[in-house]
Amino acid sequence: MKNNHRSMLYGALLFLAFSVAACGGSGSGSSPSPSSSAGDSASTPKNLPAVQSVIDQSNYVNTAAHAYLAPDSLGGITRLNDMFLSGVSVNTKVPGLTELATDVLRQLVGKQASTVTAVVESASCPGGGTAKVSSSGDSLDDMKPGDVISLEASNCGVSGLKVNGGLMLALKEGSVVPVPNGASQSVMQFQFSSLSVASETETALIDGDVTVKYGQSSAGDITVVMSGDALRTMLKRDGALVTDRTLFGFESAATTTIAKHTTSGNYTLSASSPSVRDLHVGVKTVTPFVYGADINPVSGSMLVTGASSSVTITAVDAASVRLDLSARGDGVITESRTVSWPEFEKSF
Repeated sequence: MKNNHRSMLYGALLFLAFSVAACGGSGSGSSPSPSSSAGDSASTPKNLPAVQSVIDQSNYVNTAAHAYLAPDSLGGITRLNDMFLSGVSVNTKVPGLTELATDVLRQLVGKQASTVTAVVESASCPGGGTAKVSSSGDSLDDMKPGDVISLEASNCGVSGLKVNGGLMLALKEGSVVPVPNGASQSVMQFQFSSLSVASETETALIDGDVTVKYGQSSAGDITVVMSGDALRTMLKRDGALVTDRTLFGFESAATTTIAKHTTSGNYTLSASSPSVRDLHVGVKTVTPFVYGADINPVSGSMLVTGASSSVTITAVDAASVRLDLSARGDGVITESRTVSWPEFEKSF
């Protein structure tokens, strides 16, 4: 699912996380103890919202957009995991991103650990503040189940950006060694502890847990299943909230073959934005979304349920999407609207 409005700082944040995983450091492998991030580090709530929101004619388009776009943050982690496991590179289009990652890692991970038991590497950041990287293994190119990598940052200034918070990455099963022409499997666990990247105008934050199951068949088909208890992503611009979303009890799957790409997901969503405040809904894939050559799906549907109400999102084709409101939640269509994908994705 594509979000045309996600800040490019999200790309910087996820790229930094990937850089830590891919380049590594030396250390104890202990879980990070995150530092504060200037008021934006409220921890992700672990309890499900008690009351679902009512979906009606005034908000069903906004509600549907939030529900559809919410897993976009998982897509970023999927690409991060893909890069780490298979060496696939991604054009992030974020100015200064290479410098951001390089400047931090040059100080923190100048050498690989020579033994399995090592000391945490810590250093001052180019723009002030501190950062710390640790790893429990002696070679990140040959991580073994149980190995852990972690990052801690406290007002770490790099390339005009401030990095705060923590990340822990653990290999639970399988291997990170690429298998170009064979079957492979792995399970990786991410723990984001109010990890944020801030520029002069924007702050992007991610907090919570994600378990990634990565499978590749002998034919080259790739399946990624992501799940977790709670994952929060937030974006502020010029001090004002753009989006603040938390996925609860989520599972999202993506499968890529030579012929097509499909996605599906089930989760409870809590969200706020300038157009919607304190939204609480359930989301379930009815039919997986199927993508062809275009960035938008050509088929698939998703049901969003509120308090005795619902809206169904159906991909008509790569150009348009239909939204069907059931004001009583009984499947009887109260109102229906077909809009272009770009218009829909601006509606949150």
